[in-house]
Parts: sequence; C-alpha cells; structure tokens
Amino acid sequence: MSFSHLTVEVSSRIRTAQAALSVARGLSAPDDRVVRGLIYVILFGAYEWLLKRSVSAVVSSVNSHAIARNQMLWGLLCMSMDAEIQSFRASPVRKVWAKAPALLRLVEDKSAATVSDVFPSDGSFMKPSQLQLIWALLELPGDPWPDSRLIGRITEIREARNDIAHGENPPEFYGSRITDGEMKARIDDMNWLFTHIITSLSKHFKSRTAFIR
Repeated sequence: MSFSHLTVEVSSRIRTAQAALSVARGLSAPDDRVVRGLIYVILFGAYEWLLKRSVSAVVSSVNSHAIARNQMLWGLLCMSMDAEIQSFRASPVRKVWAKAPALLRLVEDKSAATVSDVFPSDGSFMKPSQLQLIWALLELPGDPWPDSRLIGRITEIREARNDIAHGENPPEFYGSRITDGEMKARIDDMNWLFTHIITSLSKHFKSRTAFIR
C-alpha cells in the first residue's frame, strides 16, 4: 500500500463524515442527534484505519528495499523479528537461556530481512499513546500531531466511539451535546491530523536511507 493510497481512502472517509453532517442538518430532533453521534464512529474508524494502514505502508516500502537487519531502524528490526520474539516470550523457563543467543544474533544478521506486517499495539486501543508509539518506533521527527490540542480531540472521539459501540450510551447522547458547527470542527480537526500523519510519513520515507539507522 502506498502513501498516496492512504490519502485517497482517508479523504473518502472524511467526505462520508461531511455527508453525514449535511444529512443531520436537514433533520429535526432527535434524528439529527443520532446522526451527529454516529459521526464519532465514522471518524474513529478512519483514525484506526489510518494508523494500521500507515504502518503497513511503511512495511511495504522497507521490504521493497531489501535491507539487512543489522542496518534497519530499530523499530523495524523489532517488527522483522516479531515471530522470533513471540516464540521467545512463549518459551518455557527451561528453554529461555538456550534460545536467547539465537534471538540476539538476529540483530547482527547481514542478509536482507522481511519486516512482518504486524501492528505494534500498545494495548490502549488507539489512545494518543498508540500514535506516539508508532512515531517513536519509526523514528519520525517532530510530534505525531500538528497541534497538541488534537490529543484531546483523539481522546474525545475514541471515548465516544467506544461508548456507542459497547452500548454504554446511544449515539444521540453524544449528538445532543454538540452543535452542527462543533461537529464540523471535529471533522476538520481529524482531517488536519490525518493529513499531518500522511505528510510526515511520505516526506520522511522518500528513499532507502530513511529506513537505515
């Protein structure tokens, strides 16, 4: 998957959110509140999709360059060793010391390695810390958001989506708490965040050297 494909897909999802808001504007209460609430679900889905596919796009790109483990970025090295690391974690105590040297030797492997298309989850289910982890593993410059204010926006959209998806509160509960204008601001903010993520990736990973430590 290319970085340009990320832009196309995310733009489509933002348009879906904008279309839903247009529908909400033409409805009366309580139907307008339901639609506004569901936009939280649309925005979170776009955010989750982008984070996962961004990692996949980087993996696809690094694999096309056939880089050795002893050269690639540390975060990508860990991903290339995912199967071995998971096997080591599951090892019984009696085998840990016997398997450790082989695992460590992979760090110095000079042959071209394939990075596994695994998502480096931090277990938070898409909290801002998840985006920070991706940024750190890929050694991207700057912050993972164009403005620190968006940390709160990510948190808000994530929590609303989870409440709706798990039945804690219905969509209209969240839709009743904001106006159409306020929802538009949320759509614009997430679009800004998405653009920042994709632009940062595409600018940084332009050549083979970007994947080498």
